[in-house]
Amino acid sequence: MVSTKTNFFSPCCKTSTNKIKFGICDDQVPKGEPSNEPAYLYFINENEWVAIVENTSAYKVDFYAIDKCVIQDKDFLQPPKRADGMLVYNQEIIFVELKEKNQSPSDLVKDGLPQLENTIRMFNINNPKHTYNIRAQLVNKLLPNATYQGSKIRKFAKDTGCLIETKQLIRLL
Repeated sequence: MVSTKTNFFSPCCKTSTNKIKFGICDDQVPKGEPSNEPAYLYFINENEWVAIVENTSAYKVDFYAIDKCVIQDKDFLQPPKRADGMLVYNQEIIFVELKEKNQSPSDLVKDGLPQLENTIRMFNINNPKHTYNIRAQLVNKLLPNATYQGSKIRKFAKDTGCLIETKQLIRLL
């Protein structure tokens, strides 16, 4: 768990945009392992986007890279599982976990839900008085339209109090 206060709103980890459509990327090294770089917003070459964000209202959106920026391995003896990032706009937060693996929807959920759940728990501990509406999005670029409504999704919603989607497209409402 977090031993010191974690600033989820660190300006060093923030990128802002009001574009109508953009992507979120998390580069992989050649063997498919995660890189040592944080996730980031990307505005060109849609084929490289892991998540696609539709912002039809042109909200000002802040993206905070959580994995490898807000929370870094070097700060922990045993680094916690955590999501790749969060989108913040209009008192809304969407925690995002990005995958680019050839796996079934149930394996995607088994792999990604603990990262999202732990990040939301850490956020709530570090921001106990927040008034944000929180959602979560588990994205697998190789399963862009995956839907999974099993017991693990229901348990996640019950434990965290937030809705989760398992699609590549993130719509800002």
